[in-house]
Amino acid sequence: MAIAHRSNAQREGASAHRNEGIAFEHLLVGEEGTKDNFILTIVTTEDEYKTPRHRHNFEQIRYVLKGEMQYGPGEIQREGAIAYFCEGVSYQQKGSDGSETLLLQFAGPSGQGYMSQRQLRAGARELQAKGTFEDGVFVWDDEHAGKKKQDGYEAVWEHVNGKDVKYCNPRYVSPIIMNPDSFDYIQLRGHAGVAQKLLGRFNERGAEIHMIKMEPGAEYALAAPERPLVVAVMHGEGAADGEVYGPLSAFRVLRKEQVQLAAEFETELFIIGLPSFDD
Repeated sequence: MAIAHRSNAQREGASAHRNEGIAFEHLLVGEEGTKDNFILTIVTTEDEYKTPRHRHNFEQIRYVLKGEMQYGPGEIQREGAIAYFCEGVSYQQKGSDGSETLLLQFAGPSGQGYMSQRQLRAGARELQAKGTFEDGVFVWDDEHAGKKKQDGYEAVWEHVNGKDVKYCNPRYVSPIIMNPDSFDYIQLRGHAGVAQKLLGRFNERGAEIHMIKMEPGAEYALAAPERPLVVAVMHGEGAADGEVYGPLSAFRVLRKEQVQLAAEFETELFIIGLPSFDD
């Protein structure tokens, strides 16, 4: 297991399929081409950043670290809130100046997987030989139908995959925005100085969000018996399998594996159980 840190994250600006005013710091990436591919990244936006209303054939979890993000009328995710976006749900985005969001994107329950950032950016560059991206929309001239428009991400996905995208009916009608401070930590029986709060488990594939708090000096074996885990350190210092972690360090626990945690200072972990596609 290797721990990623914000200080050595891969940094990228906006992809051609969306507007400027957004930047990425990639902490963890999965395996391109696999059904359970994912990416964990820190997203920074400016006031100018916005997207058209769109939807995806994958899922997202967003934790606002600083500022706020707007997804539609009355749908504002403020600092400290966590949001779950199910596959197929429609939303838009409007950034705020200097906002920062911890973003996890991963495969939805339909099993269509998650297109990697490499595929996305390469596909967008290739499409620019055919048309242009304007305010998050791909525009091109069709020899039979004339000028056509399509959501930028959708156009790239179809170009990369060589087929039309299919959207499932959304299992939830809108993004679910949670206030984690309103959930209580429950002491874990048999684990001194370790407490957990469950924020939600979603759909039949079982994507799950929970948090763990460890007191200074506490130890805990974090196991992934059912599904892989993606873990981000929200605050604290300590070690995971002997490797030092700090704020916004991140690591992955594979299915049927475990990581031995030791907290030097009070530590809070944000943990996402990825959906299971074992069948």
